[in-house]
Amino acid sequence: GVGRNAMAEGPLWVGPIYDSNVVREMASMAKLKEAEGFISKETRKLLDTLESEALVTSMFHRRPKCSLDGRNPKLDYVLKELRRRGYKASRTHFDGKAIKTDAGVKEFDLAVEDVLARPQKKQRVSS
Repeated sequence: GVGRNAMAEGPLWVGPIYDSNVVREMASMAKLKEAEGFISKETRKLLDTLESEALVTSMFHRRPKCSLDGRNPKLDYVLKELRRRGYKASRTHFDGKAIKTDAGVKEFDLAVEDVLARPQKKQRVSS
């Protein structure tokens, strides 16, 4: 039957994986003029992503083909729409095509549908 060959795994960590205060301090320090010579642009971008991601303690969505017809909306537009709907949302540091959000699958799909219903070239992205 189902589950007969299942193996137990764990424990599963479901708590925060960052100390948001430490990440915020690191991101702030990386933006100091004194840090320009030895903190790369990529590192500053990663720290910004980590800072945003630390605020969302939920699971993540990776949807290479988000819509039924295979169109992919820009992730920044999906992030903006999820936030407009009152959800926390961030890019992830470990996957460029994933979004961390506290929206459920249904709410995520509805946000994607709404984004795809709009002409994407005219949308403005702001955080």
